[in-house]
Amino acid sequence: MKVNNFLCCFKLESGGTFIGFAGLFVYGLSLPLYIFGLVAIIISEANCSMQQKYATIQNDFGFACAGFYSIIPIIIYLLAILVCILGCFASFKLIKGIENHDTSYLNFAVRFHKFLLTMELLSLTKAFRLPLSFTISLIIAILLDLYIIIIINSIINKFNNLPKRNNENTSECV
Repeated sequence: MKVNNFLCCFKLESGGTFIGFAGLFVYGLSLPLYIFGLVAIIISEANCSMQQKYATIQNDFGFACAGFYSIIPIIIYLLAILVCILGCFASFKLIKGIENHDTSYLNFAVRFHKFLLTMELLSLTKAFRLPLSFTISLIIAILLDLYIIIIINSIINKFNNLPKRNNENTSECV
């Protein structure tokens, strides 16, 4: 599928640049929050472990830590941090690809959004057992990623149909 405009009235390049800057903003804002969450879990587990050792010395065995089960949120936070880093990189590549008319940069952004779309579709299989608000937000995210992929592919098609730039100086000195 191919479109000629972004949101029906803006140039594709303007829309792609907007998507790139919005991605940089969202992923750049999320990255420190996920890092903070990861550090909080690690500190909490370390603190709990120290309190548990102290409780053992005091013969108070009613204290329990998450232990092995804290690894699951740590892995989730590490994956979220990785996605944020890749999202920032893909958004930067999208902006630079539009600026330089370089489709190899744009292809990376498309692959990243296809990866997100795949993860969202896999999540959708479990979403119907979760609260309705989660399912609705997931469907919105799927539609948004589909639209972003269509926009970036349309920009790639537009750049591929443009005549190649000639970097040589064609003016002659007399």
